[in-house]
Order: sequence, then structure tokens, then C-alpha cells
Amino acid sequence: MHGYSVAPFTIEHDDSVYSCVHDRKLGTQGTDAERRRLVLEYLQHLAVSIDTFESMAQQIFGRPIPQILLIHANRLNAQTLDQTLSTFEKRGCTFVTLPVALADPAYRSTDLASKQFGPSWLMRWAKARNMKLSVYGQPDPTGWTAEQAAHLCKS
Repeated sequence: MHGYSVAPFTIEHDDSVYSCVHDRKLGTQGTDAERRRLVLEYLQHLAVSIDTFESMAQQIFGRPIPQILLIHANRLNAQTLDQTLSTFEKRGCTFVTLPVALADPAYRSTDLASKQFGPSWLMRWAKARNMKLSVYGQPDPTGWTAEQAAHLCKS
């Protein structure tokens, strides 16, 4: 009716947690050193997340697939988008349009909702295949950002 396309994302990286700390702590009273620390932890967590989701795709499909990144519109992502994209490029990733990614046969796989480990389609596909994977989504944020989020970002 509206012409929307479903984007079955496969990579998520808790950007909302980092964004919350960025906006609630660093937006008004944070130091430059704290901002640099948050960005460093954010990009390190992104790299771990990429590794994790690439491993999941390899286990499910026996090959790499075109990944679709879930990224939210927020101040932190606006300020770090170049660094985020560079993180992918340094790993040898190239960027394709959503229709090109969705043309991969992986995206025609049967999926089931996955409540326990999050909504990444990789988890949904593993669940539909009754597969036990060695990893289930990215690890939770750790370090200074996680400590700050525990106090600032309770839902």
C-alpha cells in the first residue's frame, strides 16, 4: 500500500545504548576524554558485533551473505557515521543496495520469531532450522559505557 520494503537486518550493535549515554551524560556535562572513550568503545563493540554476525551467517549458510545493518537515527550515529562505514571498509566489506542484498537466497529462508536472543534475522533463520550456533548475537556492551548506561538508560 505504501511501497515500504521490509529490511530483515542481520547485524545489530546496541547503538541505542551508546546513544543514550552520549545524549544523557556527554551531551551537557561530558568531557572530551569521555566522548573519545565512548566513541572508541562504540567502534570496538561494532567490530565484535560484525565478527559475531558474520560467524552466525557462516554457520547457518556455510558462506558469507550480504549483511544488513540496523542503525538508528541519532546524534552519535550522525557524528560517527564516517568511522562506522570505515570500520566495515577496513574489513573488506563493500556496500550494496537493499534490493541487491535481498536478492541473495539467504533472505528467502524460512524464519521464526526469536524472543530470547533478539530479532536479528540470523537468529530467526537459525531457530527455523533448529540450529544450535556457537554464538547468538553480539555481546552486551561492557566497560565504561555499560557502567554509565546502567545508571542513565534504564528503560
